[in-house]
Amino acid sequence: CSVCGNLKRYYMNKSAKELGFSVIATGHNLDDESATLMGNVLSWNLGYLQRQYPVLKEGNGFVKKVKPLCLITEKESALYALLSNIDFVEEECPYSVDASSIEQKLLLSQIEEKSPGTKLRFYIEFLRKVQPLLRREEKLELKPCSICGEPTSADVCSVCKLKQRLTLSEKGQGS
Repeated sequence: CSVCGNLKRYYMNKSAKELGFSVIATGHNLDDESATLMGNVLSWNLGYLQRQYPVLKEGNGFVKKVKPLCLITEKESALYALLSNIDFVEEECPYSVDASSIEQKLLLSQIEEKSPGTKLRFYIEFLRKVQPLLRREEKLELKPCSICGEPTSADVCSVCKLKQRLTLSEKGQGS
């Protein structure tokens, strides 16, 4: 999931800038956000927790990002799409079979069955009580990637590193 996520974010941001869009709206829903939050809390990934917010301001080479469906469950979103005749992808990624995010979604759904409103409370209370504390912390300094110019905290962004590894692998020099 990490590789696909990096590629997706990289190309969405790059394409938005090239096409002159000032905002990227994603379809992340409450199930996605609460499972991501659970994973980030379990690993205490403070950098990810700082950036887990429904609106991320433009800056450091990134266009503004919004998650307008973050308080709506996956089921509610799918039902709306069905009733409105909006096509949507139902299949899960074939590579996500053992992904921890899938397990976290299932676990939260089991808790939700026994205690309705848990996902919403978990996410809302994080935004209300924890996010303000995290946002006060020092922000990560980003700079342009030395290869492609997209924002990164390293000299070379993760996508360019991946491309370099693939090129070496194709030439028979990779591990």
